[in-house]
Amino acid sequence: MNFENTWYIIERHKRYEIASYAELSEYPSGEYLILHNFASRHEAFNEMRRLIDLEVKDTQKKLDALPNPPQFGA
Repeated sequence: MNFENTWYIIERHKRYEIASYAELSEYPSGEYLILHNFASRHEAFNEMRRLIDLEVKDTQKKLDALPNPPQFGA
């Protein structure tokens, strides 16, 4: 695998990011967690979009499970 052309989905500062091999090599070790690597930036963006959609759906389920707050002025 040619690492110079590899793209990574990483978790850094509690956020998903896409970074090239060159960008990743500039980050201090321990500052990020590699989640996936891809041969193209396009593939990395598609996977990041899918991961974010899963996070949104999971959060929506958690919000839907909360009891309804009382209505003020009703």
